[in-house]
Amino acid sequence: MNIVYCFNDNKSLHNKEQISLLWISLTSLLRNHSNNNILIYIIIYRIHPENLEFIKNIVKEYKTEITFIFFPERLERNLSFMMSKSIPANPWTFLRLFFGELLPTSVENLLYLDTDTIIHRNFYEDYINTDISGYSIAWVLDPYIPFSRKKERDLWLQKKSYINAWVLIVNLKKIRGSLMSDVIEVFKKYEYIFADQDALNIAYNSSTLYISDKFNSIVNEKYDENAFIHHYASRGKLFYISPAIIHKNYQKKFWKYVNELSIPIKKPHINQKDLLIYIVYKIIPKKIISIINKLVIYR
Repeated sequence: MNIVYCFNDNKSLHNKEQISLLWISLTSLLRNHSNNNILIYIIIYRIHPENLEFIKNIVKEYKTEITFIFFPERLERNLSFMMSKSIPANPWTFLRLFFGELLPTSVENLLYLDTDTIIHRNFYEDYINTDISGYSIAWVLDPYIPFSRKKERDLWLQKKSYINAWVLIVNLKKIRGSLMSDVIEVFKKYEYIFADQDALNIAYNSSTLYISDKFNSIVNEKYDENAFIHHYASRGKLFYISPAIIHKNYQKKFWKYVNELSIPIKKPHINQKDLLIYIVYKIIPKKIISIINKLVIYR
């Protein structure tokens, strides 16, 4: 099973947010799949040497193989073009569009994971039994209905077809030679689209396999015990988790891993604004809260 992450140290060396997220996701993955045959690839745009050594130390604890692939200068021009046509435009999110150019030819199928994911349960059998031989990509429908419906209209997609690209099963054997060129053609036609997610939706809308959201369960106020992968996306992720936004079990899980880090990270204190949000969320009915979350999750 090939697992791929993309990484970029987009902040200072003293800010350990990004490298901590990668460590948490990797650690949760390896703990849940210690008996499975896993090859891990990390595509890197930029990383501090200290942080690279920090991640390499994981290999000492788990018997697995991690291959680091550094983004080459020869592809910088293509990356810059994509970023100039997109909102937002952080380099790491575009790295997955270069799988065909960067990953070894031995990689025919892969599971891509965002770094803000925590692996909750073993998904090996479900992954192996997912047949994508006739498709380019398998992924989960985007759960934020107002956002995804608008995207379907704006991008001329079929109804109920807009996907969330933060967790992907990719048939690289099928699209290795065309992935980069396919998305470049999309970027030539559209201005300021939602980064790689919109581009992938447009390019592969007709060659998509929709899979269970157990592979990409985005954290919210309702805890999903049966999910394989908990995704701490947008407002619910990182080190600014408010009790008003996501279920306490997600918070406990997140901070359990953070507390194991050798990097000292302080748990955020609830300020007056957070306290006000918490009170409002407790007063307003849950159905209305769910709608509010879906409307403001992308900000």
